[in-house]
Amino acid sequence: FIDSDDWVDLSFYERLYELLAFNDVDMVVSGCRIENERGAFDIRNRFEEGVYKGEKLREDIYPQMLSYKGEGGFCFGILQYLWNKLYKRSIIEPCVMELDERIYDGEDAACVFDACLRASGVCIDNHAYYHYRIHENSVCTSRRDEKYYVNAVRLNEYMGKVFSASEESEVMTPQLKHFM
Repeated sequence: FIDSDDWVDLSFYERLYELLAFNDVDMVVSGCRIENERGAFDIRNRFEEGVYKGEKLREDIYPQMLSYKGEGGFCFGILQYLWNKLYKRSIIEPCVMELDERIYDGEDAACVFDACLRASGVCIDNHAYYHYRIHENSVCTSRRDEKYYVNAVRLNEYMGKVFSASEESEVMTPQLKHFM
């Protein structure tokens, strides 16, 4: 998943694939660099770099992956973008295929957090390999209208359904309320 106006470091896929294969995980998440007309800055996941499997995934990541505590206001624990990650096809494909096609904003978050819940292991590497360019007319900077709020309701309903079906619904549902 790479947007047409973004770019990645030459080592992006090689590094993430090495981490995926070596650590026998289902997905690898990285940081990213946000670039706009005012400059650039790096953002990272709120968790320490490392491998999270089994109990460590359930105890350390799931309770704060959507809504991370300790930053004042709302922030993501795992960055919500599809494009700064590498997934095993068996994990991400159902997330994309089952997504409500009417959701046009927030679809990355819906897929990413669904994939995290399906994964038996996640590796975090906070290096900013992905360079995300924000333009004045980007979806993330566009004006909020009635369609936007209808989309938000659809996103909430869809993510609520995904989280309710998960074994982690008890920790995910409160995070969704904070997110929305």
